[in-house]
Amino acid sequence: MRPLRDDDPPQVGPYRLLARLGSGGMGRVFLGRSPGGRMVAVKLVHPELARDPEFRRRFDAEVRAARAVGGRWTAPVLDADTGTAVPWVATGYVPGPSLHDAVREHGPLPPASALALAAGLAEGLAAVHEAGLVHRDLKPSNVLLTIDRPLVIDFGIVRSAAGTSHTRTGAVIGSPGYMSPEQVRGERLDASSDVFGLGAVLAFAATGRPPFAGTDPDSGAHAMMFRVVTQEPDLGALPPGPLRDLIERCLAKDARARPDVRRVRADADAATPADARDASWLPPALVAALGRHTARLLELENPRAPAPAPAPAPSPMAPPPARRRSARSAWLLGAGAAVVAVTVLTAFAVRLAVRDDDAPPTATGTDAAPEASDGVPAALVGSWEGWTGDGEGQRHHRYTIQRGRLGDVVVQYRQAATRALCEYEGALTADGGSVTFRPAVTYRLPRDTACTDEPRRLSARGDRLALDGAQTLHRVTRDQVDARLRGRWSGTASPGSSPVQRQFTFGTGSVGTEAVDIRITADGADCEATALLISAAEPLVIFSTRITRRIEGDCTTNSTQIFDVTAAASLTWRRYTPRGDLETVPLRRR
Repeated sequence: MRPLRDDDPPQVGPYRLLARLGSGGMGRVFLGRSPGGRMVAVKLVHPELARDPEFRRRFDAEVRAARAVGGRWTAPVLDADTGTAVPWVATGYVPGPSLHDAVREHGPLPPASALALAAGLAEGLAAVHEAGLVHRDLKPSNVLLTIDRPLVIDFGIVRSAAGTSHTRTGAVIGSPGYMSPEQVRGERLDASSDVFGLGAVLAFAATGRPPFAGTDPDSGAHAMMFRVVTQEPDLGALPPGPLRDLIERCLAKDARARPDVRRVRADADAATPADARDASWLPPALVAALGRHTARLLELENPRAPAPAPAPAPSPMAPPPARRRSARSAWLLGAGAAVVAVTVLTAFAVRLAVRDDDAPPTATGTDAAPEASDGVPAALVGSWEGWTGDGEGQRHHRYTIQRGRLGDVVVQYRQAATRALCEYEGALTADGGSVTFRPAVTYRLPRDTACTDEPRRLSARGDRLALDGAQTLHRVTRDQVDARLRGRWSGTASPGSSPVQRQFTFGTGSVGTEAVDIRITADGADCEATALLISAAEPLVIFSTRITRRIEGDCTTNSTQIFDVTAAASLTWRRYTPRGDLETVPLRRR
């Protein structure tokens, strides 16, 4: 928590603001107090985003989805105004860490705690599913740990079980490593997809690492999603037993083989050791951390009040089903003022995270990261793209910049060259009107591609973005292929002795997803591949990534391909061959 700044409002709606919790790419988050004394987390959308009608639609849908779920195991919304000039949402404040932060700081959960987590999350997902929704983004940073139970949060990409999306239609969106195989493939989802996410979250909680992370430090989002679809989870650090068996069943590739959430709850209860049934479900270090946080909250409200007594160490962990509530309540009555205060506060929920569907999903803490007084200028926040070089040396760049302070990862960056693709993230190393960072490679194709690690500087130049003070990029205005161009296009060329037909099918996926299918036919040879949508502007840009079917043909993977759009909405395909020759083929709609 940080003190309010001069430019922070003293009040939002009926809530008096007490402190700044942080700032993310979507808005500022404050600790507030209701007129009745309830502690709340208030998220205030950034003014520049409030002017975007599409963003306001998504924000309103997210709030409605969270309200529809509510309940004991999820985070209910207390209040919101999505129609005001600067939209905001208020949720009850929970001083608990995310599962991601808890495991990173204190290590994997013991088996009894992980079983308790399984039971609690299964109940939370049951509430989501009973509301007719599919969460689609269950991951460690979307699970909060309280003294009494885990809570499921963040309904930014929730989807109706009947098929109504609260994000862009057809986009493959989620968190790499926690999406189900059918979600990676862009198929229609049901409740079983969330069960797969639950299994991946439990694996992280019990082992300290995602089950599909692999061993390559340069392995990025696409490699992780490939492993989700094609490889078994890495559970080597988890000993045989009921917990491992439960996780393996949740992570079944075939959705029909996964248990439903009620079965997960029942199996977790049955596997809990008898001597752990009436004890606290959290490890002692986490209970103590909750007590310290509550002490800071009490001091914030009443600086002269004495600090609460430190929380005592509880006995071994156990799950918190409702039928065991009386025994656990008796333990809490003797745990000291700090833990009692935490228990009162955890009747409320924490923030509703507002996501940017255009940016790769990233792990976050219980609230947005604290923001330093100096950081990323507001004028640079958003997505930018453009070209450098010419001819065979031409490169397409796309940057997504979010707010943050020195040391925070504030940039995601993709560079598509003629025959290589590099993806990076960058932490802010200097500010003062610009963003300076050193790229860290997160994905490369082919695997032996030499991706640069030279520092880069981004600065505003009017309504453009200057890259290293020279070439300029423009703000992204379109993230999906224009509806006029979606569908199947084909054309025939004769580079050699026989004609080669190229066919491209543009779907509705967003930039950054495999939204394009390729088919090449020549003299009986036939091959199919998929391609990443690099830019949905004009010209369209794709990068072919993997072969899905081949009969003697050359699918020309690992290459940038460009589609020029004419005034009549027709397309011309072009690319540079490995020999350096420029190929072009006029395409017609099929």
